[in-house]
Amino acid sequence: MNCNHECNICASSCNASCPICNKTGLLVKTEAALNLVNNNNYIDKNKKVYICQNKKCNVTYFQEENPKYYTKEEMKVPVWFKETYSKYMVCYCYEIYINDIVNIIKNDNSDSILTKEDILKHFTKKHKDCLHHNPLGEDCDKTFKNAIEFAYHQKKGWFYEYLAWRK
Repeated sequence: MNCNHECNICASSCNASCPICNKTGLLVKTEAALNLVNNNNYIDKNKKVYICQNKKCNVTYFQEENPKYYTKEEMKVPVWFKETYSKYMVCYCYEIYINDIVNIIKNDNSDSILTKEDILKHFTKKHKDCLHHNPLGEDCDKTFKNAIEFAYHQKKGWFYEYLAWRK
C-alpha cells in the first residue's frame, strides 16, 4: 500500500498488515521502535513502522516492503498486550505491572477511588519518557485507567467472596 496522505481520515485503510497474521498494524513512532528492539539495524528510518495488534501473533514491529520484522523475543521490554497477565506492564516509565495496581487498590481502605497520580506515589520515579520506553510510543493514561477499573472489579469480587466466606 502506498498511501501518500498524512491524515487521520482513513486511518484503518492506510495502516499496513502484519506479514505473519495479516491483522492491521498500528502506526507507531519510528523512534520508539528504534529504541525498543535489541538489534534495530534493519529498521528503515525513512519508512513508517507498525506494531502488530494481534496478541497471539509473535510479531511486534514491522514495516511495509521490509522483509525483516521483529518478534517479542527481540524486544527490550515486554509488549503489554502480547503478554500473560503476570507480565502485563501498565506503565513503562515507572515499571508498573497490573498486579502492582491490583495489590495497591486491594489494600487501600480509603473511601475515594484512587487515580493514576495516587498510585504513582507508591513508586520511585524511573524516567518519564514514554516515546522511548512504551512500545506504542505514547503515554499510558488509557492503559492505566483501564488497569485501575480492572483492579476495582477485582477488589469488589474479592471483597464479596470474602464476605460470603465469613457467613
